[in-house]
Amino acid sequence: MPRKLPSMLSRLGVRLTYLLFFCYGSSVLAGSVSGPNIVWANLDLTAEGQKSSQIVRDFASSRSTDCNGSWSAQSLLYMTKRPPLIDDNLIRDVFLRGDVSRKKRLHYLLRNYKDPEVYDGFDGVMVYARNGGEVKIMSLTTGRSKISTYTAAVNHRPPKPESIKDAFCALLPPITRAP
Repeated sequence: MPRKLPSMLSRLGVRLTYLLFFCYGSSVLAGSVSGPNIVWANLDLTAEGQKSSQIVRDFASSRSTDCNGSWSAQSLLYMTKRPPLIDDNLIRDVFLRGDVSRKKRLHYLLRNYKDPEVYDGFDGVMVYARNGGEVKIMSLTTGRSKISTYTAAVNHRPPKPESIKDAFCALLPPITRAP
């Protein structure tokens, strides 16, 4: 009988190790969220506006971009593909007209969007717009009411690439999705 005891303890130890691994190992994986996941909307359809989107696309995809630790290789920027219900009219209503009911709708759509690349929604939206003689880059963090704004150019001048990059990092919404 004493010889069976070490064998039983050994099996128990292995089972306990597996149990601890699955409990703690899975909670570590389940507790992390990559990102941020951002929707980009450009309301300036001119060549200058498209050039600015290209600057953001190149900047966000560069390996050296980290925005002081806020942007990583696991971050997601939806630029060419946008959730279908988040159209230019909704973006204009929220960012240029200040429509509160449409802002609630936008928050709902950002939080609940799912597709093969995005399984837990978006952390926010960033918008590039020319309004009068100013170029503004704005952002809204999912679940928050304040729209942050960065004026990238004034007096009908085109924005400088560094100004666009600085605005992208300054306005980048934090991760709001739950782990």
